[in-house]
Formats: sequence, C-alpha cells, structure tokens
Amino acid sequence: MTYPAFIFWILFLKSTVSSQRTLLILLFASFTFGSLAVLPPEITAGSSFVPKTMFAVLIITRFLAVPLLTFSPRVIELARAENLGFLLAFLLIGLVSTIFMPRFFADTINVVPLKFVRFASSEALQPTQANLTQSIYLSVSVAVTFATALMARSPQFPKQLLSAALVGGVVLVGSGIADIVATAAGQSALLDPFRNASYAMITNAEIGGVRRVVGLMPEASSYGSGCVAFAAAITFLRPLYPAGFPRTAASLTALALIGMALLSTSSSAYAGLAIFGAANALNVGRRMTGGSAIGLTGLGVELSVAFLAIIGLLLALILQPDAFDPLLRIIDEIIFNKATSDSFLERSYWNDVGWNALWSTYGLGVGLGSTRASNYFVAVISNTGLLGAGCFFIFLLQTLFRRSSASPQSSEMVSALKFTIIPSLGMAALGSATPDFEPWLGLIFGAITGLSLQPGYGSHVTRYADVTPYHDRAISR
Repeated sequence: MTYPAFIFWILFLKSTVSSQRTLLILLFASFTFGSLAVLPPEITAGSSFVPKTMFAVLIITRFLAVPLLTFSPRVIELARAENLGFLLAFLLIGLVSTIFMPRFFADTINVVPLKFVRFASSEALQPTQANLTQSIYLSVSVAVTFATALMARSPQFPKQLLSAALVGGVVLVGSGIADIVATAAGQSALLDPFRNASYAMITNAEIGGVRRVVGLMPEASSYGSGCVAFAAAITFLRPLYPAGFPRTAASLTALALIGMALLSTSSSAYAGLAIFGAANALNVGRRMTGGSAIGLTGLGVELSVAFLAIIGLLLALILQPDAFDPLLRIIDEIIFNKATSDSFLERSYWNDVGWNALWSTYGLGVGLGSTRASNYFVAVISNTGLLGAGCFFIFLLQTLFRRSSASPQSSEMVSALKFTIIPSLGMAALGSATPDFEPWLGLIFGAITGLSLQPGYGSHVTRYADVTPYHDRAISR
C-alpha cells in the first residue's frame, strides 16, 4: 500500500463520523485521484478501487442504507416512475441481462472485451469478471443518485454542494500543476505512488511536441474531461456563490480548469469545451430572459470579460498572426486529423461490434461489461438492450425537464445543474467504454431530483452561501 493510500484510509475512517458537508467535499476532491488504488490490485483480483468509489460507497451507507432497509416513505417516493423509477428500472434490466445474456448467447456472438488490449480483435461472448465489476460500478452510481436525492431534501445541501464543487475544482487544478512541475523538474517519479492502479497508464504522451498534462489520472483524456466537467459545474453555479472572495475564487478556479483542459490536449476535452461554450451561451440567454434576479447576478461582469477577451484575441491575431500556430497544429492533429488515426479506427470498430452484438441478441443486449464501446450511448444500448436504454433515456429527459419551486435559489441551482449535464454527456459520447455514468453524474442527477422535490423552507433565505445551518455550526466547534 502506498503512502497516499494510507492517508486516504485515515481520511476515510474519520469521515465515517463526519458531517454531510465534509463527506461531499471529500467525494468531490476524490475525483482527482483516478489512478490511485486504495487497495493493492493483487488482493482485489486485479480490480482497482479508487477513492471516489470508496467515498461513494460511504455516502450510500451513511444516507441510503437505513432508509432503504426500513422502507422509508422518502425512498419509496424516489422509486416512483416520475422520480427515479426509470433509472432503477435501467439498473434492474442491466443486471438481469448481465446474468442471462452472456450465458444464453455464449460463443455465438462476437464482442470486444472490456479488458484493454491495444488493437484487440473481437472475441466470442462469455461470462467474465467484467460483468461483475461493471454491475457493481453501475449499482454504486445509481445508489449515489438515490443517496444524493435524499441529501438534497435538506436546506443545508445547496450550500454544501457549492463548497464541495469549488474544493474539488481547486484540488483538480493542483494535481495538474503538480504534474507539470514534477515533470519539468525531472521528478515525475514522485507521483508514482499516486499511480498504482491496474489501468493502462499513459502519462508521458506528447502531441505536437507538447507533453500532455495528466494530473493524477491514468491518461490525459480522463484529466482533461474532468477539468471540463468541473469548470462547467462551477461556471453554471457561479451566480449562487456570494459576492466577494467565494465568487472570485469560483471564477478563477473555472478559468484555471479550462486552462488545464487545454494543456491536456485531449480531443474529448476540446470537444467538451466547445459543447460547454455552446451550453454556456444558452445558459446566458436563459439568465437574461428568465426574469430571475439570481440569474442576473454577475452577468454584466461575465459579458464584459467575454467581450474584452474576444477583443484581446482579435488584436493578438492582428498583431501576431503566427502566435497561435502551435495551438492550431495541436487542434488540427487531435480534432481534424482524428478520423485518419489508428485510435479513431479502433474506437469505431468497438462501436460497430457493439451494434452488431445488439442486433444479434434481438435487441436484448449482451449484459453489463460484456463488450467495450467508444460512445456512452452505444455502450448503454449494446449492454442493456433497447429496453434498458429506453428506460435510461426517459429518465434523462425527465431530469432535464425537472423544475424546483421551493425557492428562487433552488430553481437557479436546478437549472445550473441541468446545464452541467450537457458537456459531461457530450464528452462521454466521445469516449466512454461502459454504461456506468459514474458517481459524478449520479451526484448531479440526484441533486436535481432532490431539489425538485424539496419543500419550501422559508423565504427569508436570501442566498444559499449566506446560510450557516445549526448542524454545521455544531460540527465546527
């Protein structure tokens, strides 16, 4: 066990008796450590349990286990079709297909196994360990959604979510800086204790002569995509941070995350930034026309900064036309020449095999973890079949159309979180290998659902971040 894993277990044990706020902060911060196995892979049959999974399980245990075992009315309410019922159906259909499909269609269908082998050919369908591990991962993500929905019913949750997102973004930026500095100093081995997972690690790749920043993730695409996801969340939630240092810190963190995403030179991250930009334009339009005073908060400053940035960019292009040539070469290589790369051809092959497997099972799917894809939606439909995919897409539409009337602050947070989903799913559509939407989206799905069900808790609350709940004050003493 490496020393970072040892530190993790100290924090984990302490967090078993910590407040909801502390747990959320630790979970958001743990997304940074995607290459750290907190248990030696040799004693977990080769599986890597990373911090985010363990903190997610702890949140499930703390906030869902007892209500679930006692058939709490709140859990029953969440399981209804209009709330999280279709997401639960998606999980159950996936689990049933995983039990039966790899056995019913064994040796009759070709799939690309989930274990990563470069330029691997397809193999005959068989039950594998990946069926079990992916079933566990998806179950954890769905359970996180339920647990977060329960947590979001309390008035303290929104303030806690704002703090957790900001801390998580700062830690993610810090990991990228550590990667850059350690590599520049020739001391990249200092980060090796954080990279003990059994995944394939690609930490020294270059594009256009520029080293790709990976932070403490297995590869640049994971790090870049994470930076975009956090940047989007913090940007959309920015109006809810109080004026002064918290809102300034949120703005600077979002800008730093965008910079790190650019330094990752990941095609998924660059596409995610484009999707984020489009979503942000739509969000600005919503805030301008929505009639919400909170939505208008800081909008003038944002538009002014954007205008000055565009003017500055145009002046730079006029005065120094070749200044952006290195960046344009990188973009050309990872975006416009992507279709001719071996990686693109391989990933397209994965999707083709996934589609063929779906139709070969008459639309039933081959089970969770049975075949790899390079597109989240292809992974969903090929693994869980038409019925499972249909349930997930209905749930997704329900989530995007949810509204909150508890308070103007709650309504603004729900809208911000819905926009946060867009770049995350967009990036998943470009590179996710499995149907697991992971705890990140589980948190967002659950928060939206819980806030939409949240009862009114007092019009005297003027800003989430101005509220200091009694429970938090007691904990901090």
